[in-house]
Amino acid sequence: MAICTSDGPMRLVTVDTSIYSLKAVLKSAYSFTARAYLHLQYRDATVIEVRIRPKRATEDPESVVFDFLNDLIDQRLRDLIAAETEQTRDLILAHALSKTCLLAPELETSDPRTDPLRVSLPAKSR
Repeated sequence: MAICTSDGPMRLVTVDTSIYSLKAVLKSAYSFTARAYLHLQYRDATVIEVRIRPKRATEDPESVVFDFLNDLIDQRLRDLIAAETEQTRDLILAHALSKTCLLAPELETSDPRTDPLRVSLPAKSR
């Protein structure tokens, strides 16, 4: 990724799509629409150009760019974590929306005042 200065407050950021997905770039760009004007376009098959200009004349363009870059990393990591935890989230959602118990059916009919698995006790007491 490189930062190139253009005329005045406009900055150009080039984003390598082999590192940052289009989804991450779009999420970051959207989160900055309150602070800056953004324009995205493909330079070629693997590079997205992001032109950034702060909306407030008093805001430092470099600061906006570096905040954007940090947000881009955050969005990319969110995508990675979402992919890593997809199966767990799907299981939790399926369990929450299911009318039957998916994991321990015996717990569905037990008295809620009992604790057959002793989950209410601290780990050391189990």
